[in-house]
Amino acid sequence: MGEEESASSVVITRNLARTLFPAGDALGQVAYVNSSAPIRIVGIVERAQSPWTGNGRFGSSVENSIFLPHQYIGNYATYLVRVRPGTLATAMVAVRERLYAVTRRRIILNVSSFRETRQRAYETEHSLSLMLGVLCALLLIVTACGIIGLVLYWVAQRRRQIGMRRAMGARRVDILRYFQLENLFIAGAGAVVGTVIGLAGNTWLARTLTLTRMSAGYICVGALIVLALSQAAVLWPALRAAAIPPAAAIRDL
Repeated sequence: MGEEESASSVVITRNLARTLFPAGDALGQVAYVNSSAPIRIVGIVERAQSPWTGNGRFGSSVENSIFLPHQYIGNYATYLVRVRPGTLATAMVAVRERLYAVTRRRIILNVSSFRETRQRAYETEHSLSLMLGVLCALLLIVTACGIIGLVLYWVAQRRRQIGMRRAMGARRVDILRYFQLENLFIAGAGAVVGTVIGLAGNTWLARTLTLTRMSAGYICVGALIVLALSQAAVLWPALRAAAIPPAAAIRDL
């Protein structure tokens, strides 16, 4: 297509302005975008998302956007039309008629709203998020079933000891509290170890693969969710253990 000539001015978002010039006003400053030629920042907009949702030149944030003047050598053009609220359907029909009124030799490939364009841009991310959400739900269900089975096994193995405690005056709430505390100590230790491994693994991936570092809050919240799930899963086996009568201590002697 020939040589590309760099623009002399650019408009950026406020988020990008803070990223590039955290200590001062970015308006009027010089930046470098596509080439070694300096480009002066002539405007700052409050917010505008870039059409790419992945990692970009200025980081992973889609709010780090720029408006760079560019002229295509060819007949292909994209028009962005702003309409009043409630008149979108009418405007989309009128746009075709107006463009054809200019010339009938044009080919209109697509007329869509910005909402539809935005949905198409995030289709992959939404599908991936849904798939990962379903996978996480299945893993949590499997984990809960495993905890229930394990605690039921413990109850069966300790049936005589539980009966002896009941015969010595232990209440049902004491048996219930025992299994809840035991599971809390085991699951809590696993949650702490898992959180440390998760934070270390995320830091290593962020440095090795230049990925965005996950906030530690997400990992901690995930650990708390798993911990709460484990406590809920152990409740039914613990209630069964608390219902064991004192006579169970001498039944099989």
